[in-house]
Amino acid sequence: MVAVHGGPGLDHMTVKSALGPLAEDFQVVYFDLRGHGRSDHSSAEFWNMRSWADDLRRLCDALGPDKPVVLGSSFGGNVALAYAGLFPDHPGGVILANTTGGRSDQQRVIEAFGRLGGPEAAEVARRTYADETGEYQAEFHPGLLPAV
Repeated sequence: MVAVHGGPGLDHMTVKSALGPLAEDFQVVYFDLRGHGRSDHSSAEFWNMRSWADDLRRLCDALGPDKPVVLGSSFGGNVALAYAGLFPDHPGGVILANTTGGRSDQQRVIEAFGRLGGPEAAEVARRTYADETGEYQAEFHPGLLPAV
């Protein structure tokens, strides 16, 4: 399994603790996206889905697994989907964890938080989506994560 971390701006440590127990039965490779963690930081012009998907394929080719299973967590799910879309015959499977896989229907997400966490969680989600200043982003984790 090749694990692609969330972000942007994070590294493989965000998924390593959760996937660590799998290492007893499977080989798990932690992949830091270009410009993140321990990877080549290169330059911002290469920090895009196409480059990250190409890098992921080249990593898998270099390591040699036939039909690798790629797990994308959060933002890494978008990268995993880009990789699978560009190279559909390459992966053996794609696992999406805690990701929208791209754009989400904000109203449906707000309603889901309301069902799971009540009106207060729905209101925090609504403010977070509407916030262009970042003021409400601090509410997201304590206000929404307990709801899910």
